[in-house]
Amino acid sequence: MGKLPHSPEHGHNKIDGFALSAFQHHQSQVKSDFPTDEQIDGDLKLLGKYASRVRTCSMLQNPRLPRLAE
Repeated sequence: MGKLPHSPEHGHNKIDGFALSAFQHHQSQVKSDFPTDEQIDGDLKLLGKYASRVRTCSMLQNPRLPRLAE
């Protein structure tokens, strides 16, 4: 096995995709503390540098995610 990159920016190719939970540090659906559109958009822009696909576990947690991902 070859030497693996330490982070996405050290790799030479895009990553196939990411699994995303858009919750930020200390946010929780249990506390009804959900990420804002700006937080989700920032995460998607960051992930977009490294992959063209994002998978999320539940649209109930982030119903705005498909609109923001366009």
